[in-house]
Amino acid sequence: MLSGTSAIFNANAGSTVITTNTAGVNGSVTTTGSNVYSATANYVFNGATPTPSAQSTGAAVTGANNVTINNSAGVSLSANLAITGTLTFTTGKLNTGSRTLTLSNTPSGATTSNYIVATSSGGAVTMNAVTTAKTLPIGTSSSYAPLTITAGSSTNFTAYVSSSLPCTPSTASQVVNLAWNINGANAPSSVTYQWNSSDHAASFSPTGTVEMGRSTCPTYATVS
Repeated sequence: MLSGTSAIFNANAGSTVITTNTAGVNGSVTTTGSNVYSATANYVFNGATPTPSAQSTGAAVTGANNVTINNSAGVSLSANLAITGTLTFTTGKLNTGSRTLTLSNTPSGATTSNYIVATSSGGAVTMNAVTTAKTLPIGTSSSYAPLTITAGSSTNFTAYVSSSLPCTPSTASQVVNLAWNINGANAPSSVTYQWNSSDHAASFSPTGTVEMGRSTCPTYATVS
């Protein structure tokens, strides 16, 4: 921890700030001067050893070059965060909560255990400038459900996924119990969806004919 009355802390461009504090950067740096956190600095969130506790990023961090998540107990955004470099997962999830995470590149190291929890419009993930395939490694707190998106022209896409379906399907036993929300100024050229078998309803057959439905509650319209 760095503290001091009227002292100033500068995280300059290209520097790396590593914190194990549960309050993130704001907990590690408690100086009372006008601290500076460059949007092109790098930030690493490490779980404390031997028993990690959940962390927040700290409201002071709203922009970053690279961010690394290395906390098996998870990290939560304290403020909207834009990452222009790479978001890397070593271990643990990054929970957006009610904040927006903006990415410029496909994150590294995402797995079924390490990904972005983004489950509402107030806590979505935006991927900037999609043309060639970019993956949004999103999911609920218990299910990894990433999207891979391509677009014919450069488009920013915002997405989240929920385990609550927006309306009741006519054959509730034959669905995947997840709802993805994708928004962009242009329609994507293609979207690849992934989910876990644990998200299947009892009679869903992944080897059978599968239809994608767009919610027009109280019904769903088939997307061709």
